Amino acid sequence: LLRLRQESGMMGGWAHFEVGRMPRHVGGVIDLDLVEVVTGTKRTIEMTRMADCHSCRGTGAKDGKVKRCSACHGSGRTSFDNGPFHYITTCQKCNGAGNIPRDSCSACSGTGEEAIREKIVVDIPVGVTSNDRIRAAGMGHFGGDLICCIRVAPHPRFGREGNTLFCSETVTFHSALAGGEWSIKGIKGEDLKFSVPRAC
Repeated sequence: LLRLRQESGMMGGWAHFEVGRMPRHVGGVIDLDLVEVVTGTKRTIEMTRMADCHSCRGTGAKDGKVKRCSACHGSGRTSFDNGPFHYITTCQKCNGAGNIPRDSCSACSGTGEEAIREKIVVDIPVGVTSNDRIRAAGMGHFGGDLICCIRVAPHPRFGREGNTLFCSETVTFHSALAGGEWSIKGIKGEDLKFSVPRAC
């Protein structure tokens, strides 16, 4: 992750760059049908996310033992001039930590990172709509979030307006004149009865 802050004036300025392991969100799409929207559901997402190495706790050092970085003298930053600008950048040798491992961690080869493969269960509440977002806190990279965008597929019989479902049913002209009771299948397969008044 790269962040840049820059200020400049008529005669010069300065820039500050930062690079390092920062919490990063992970995005994805969950496809639902209308029945799942009405009843609520769960989705199990299998994914790989990056985290601090569990063995060295992100230091990259065996047994957590580190020494001061010789390139930045422990500051975590290096600087250089380029014309009227003075640049301060994250030290590339220690990645801004200010220190480097005495001996590299064998679990992560000194990177301080590990890939975690896991299954995450996402609860999807009743009534979600397309483009709603469901957040699983801490399930992204380095403590960021997993953010799932909902996409609802059209239903062959039922339409939706807000929390209202509707459908069209055909009755004969004679039945419409005479009125009576009819039964149709609901969104969950249940029998729904309704009355049609007799035409005057």
